[in-house]
Amino acid sequence: MIKRLGQYLIYGHFYIAFAAAALTAATYRITHGQLRLDATVALVFFATLLIYHLDSLLDPIPINTTHRQQWEQRHRIFRLLTIALSTIATAITLFYIPARMFWFLMPLALISLIYSLPFGLKRVPWCKTFLVAFTWTAVTVGIPWISATTHPFPPIVTSLLWGHRLAFLFALALMFDMRDVQKDQRAGLITLPMSLGRFKTKAVALSALAITMIPACTFGSLSHWRANYPGLALAVPTTSVLTMLLIVRIKPSSSDWFYQVFLDGTIIFYAAMLY
Repeated sequence: MIKRLGQYLIYGHFYIAFAAAALTAATYRITHGQLRLDATVALVFFATLLIYHLDSLLDPIPINTTHRQQWEQRHRIFRLLTIALSTIATAITLFYIPARMFWFLMPLALISLIYSLPFGLKRVPWCKTFLVAFTWTAVTVGIPWISATTHPFPPIVTSLLWGHRLAFLFALALMFDMRDVQKDQRAGLITLPMSLGRFKTKAVALSALAITMIPACTFGSLSHWRANYPGLALAVPTTSVLTMLLIVRIKPSSSDWFYQVFLDGTIIFYAAMLY
């Protein structure tokens, strides 16, 4: 029973949708000084659920080589129902967000949809990892900043926050592309791990995570952040080190559960530390 529930949460993309919403809410904690659970966070959850299901459903070459892919084939009706319901929920939340937020999100939604098409943006050589990292960063950081009426922090702090989030998510996206090398090769895609190999791919991901510690040192040196967000300077390096340890432990035989539970779990871990 517990295993089946876990499969629905992980393979049904509810876990990663929750991670995206939690990361957005955590950024509200940074930019607004308080946790916000409003229509924008709900929008992130349902839109992520929708995009991830569409991406797996539109996979041009469904290959039943993993438990995840086998589960997806057996639960096609459930996935279609989830797409329908998440589409409705996403549409409803759009009525409760500001107009400027709507126009900010439309290009990102278009990029995500084109990315998921069989002959979409993911087929551009070496762009897959960057597109995922950029979209996630734009959503989880951009939404809270767009919703703020004033930006009380210097531009350098804003830049560091965006830079930290992009580097962290780039490292995670790179690991998932490394996992999907065989699948992507059969689909005719060209990704960074294919060109770099496993060792260099891990080295690039670890370097990106090391870069995420720079904003933590900067945040820690600013009296405003140290006084109002004492956990921020600790959350970034702790999450980075934890993710580094997980990356080092990745093997060719590592299961989907390792990637989707533990690697994606670092996003939730980071968000939880900020609460």
